[in-house]
Amino acid sequence: MRELDLSRPPLKIPVWVWLFNLMLLVVPIVLGGILVGGGTLFVWWMIPAIIFLTVAHELLHAVGWHYAGGIPWSNIKFGFFWKALSPYAHCEEPMNIKPYRIAGWLPGVVTGLIPWLLAVVIGSMPLVVVSSILISGAVGDIYVLWTLRNIPSTAQVQDHPSQIGCIVFLPEEE
Repeated sequence: MRELDLSRPPLKIPVWVWLFNLMLLVVPIVLGGILVGGGTLFVWWMIPAIIFLTVAHELLHAVGWHYAGGIPWSNIKFGFFWKALSPYAHCEEPMNIKPYRIAGWLPGVVTGLIPWLLAVVIGSMPLVVVSSILISGAVGDIYVLWTLRNIPSTAQVQDHPSQIGCIVFLPEEE
């Protein structure tokens, strides 16, 4: 197998990712504000909701790896990056790229996009803001998925233990 390292240190990801992050925050808030009709931008429950959904985001990666990729719970680790004040989930075992992609999309959809749609339907501007923050928070996952866009479905992928991204294992004939 041929190994391809597609990871980067957090501070060395391309500038467009940081700009995309900002866009993923601002656009859903503005669009949500238009659709909801504005309203209060902050209420007390938003901080606990953001903390809870951020932890749920990481748990959803693990759920995806476990159920879509067949990874045993014992090979999934959780921790906290104190410098970034952020929880993380890490899979210690390679898997096929398809379940890795599923686990990459799952948190952004479940903790960001679905709550944003719900917020618009029920007319809650605070939930629009919370869900927009979670959509923006999925930018690292989106970046990793973008780096995998040309990787064939026969590849195996290993989550990088300390950087944003993964290591890809390609069969020799690829």
